[in-house]
Amino acid sequence: MDFLDESFIHKVDRCSIGASKAYNLIGVKDSQTVADILTNRKFCFSNFSFEVQKDVDDHLTRLFWPDDTLKANYKEFGDVLSFDATYQTNKYAMVFVPFIGVNYHKRCVTFVVGLLAHETTDDSSMKKAVNFVFPESKHRLCMWHITQKLEEKIPIDVSNHSDFQKTIFDIISNLQCSPQDFESSWSTMLDKFHLKENDCLNSVFKIRDLWIPTFMRDLEIFGLI
Repeated sequence: MDFLDESFIHKVDRCSIGASKAYNLIGVKDSQTVADILTNRKFCFSNFSFEVQKDVDDHLTRLFWPDDTLKANYKEFGDVLSFDATYQTNKYAMVFVPFIGVNYHKRCVTFVVGLLAHETTDDSSMKKAVNFVFPESKHRLCMWHITQKLEEKIPIDVSNHSDFQKTIFDIISNLQCSPQDFESSWSTMLDKFHLKENDCLNSVFKIRDLWIPTFMRDLEIFGLI
């Protein structure tokens, strides 16, 4: 390691490494430099944690880290946890993964942050991982991400129709309707727009209890849907 690299590590080590700072580091220095920085910080702050995984070519594939503040956040507000593994970042096309919750003031707080080499889009694999790490948790899916993917699977002339957009939004976001009302309205929508044979809509309907608010009335999710 040359003098410039050592100087860079020394300067960064004197600063708090939050999510945004580490996000920028990946785009500036290679994976080993980032690992060196985090190792250096671990020596200075015993409660700082991180995990790094590389492939056979020494490319960074996974990186997770929490500091004292993030751990305190999780201890205090970790009853409800949300994470998003679909956000692409920087020139390495890694996925930025924040794990967040909500504090007493209904503000988002961070528990841990990470970078992944690939987006996690397989719901079945994610469910297995969540059940393994958090065996007593009640795992639910993000309504926003599901509806975004629906747009890609519905005929464009239907998905772009303002009447359809209003109809599906009113159905899935209605917090007052009963599960039976939702199911009836969903069926009516499929008939109206000739979508009864749409595989994607039928697929997300089968897991409606995992992402439709009316099926989550017994859960305290603090607005994290």
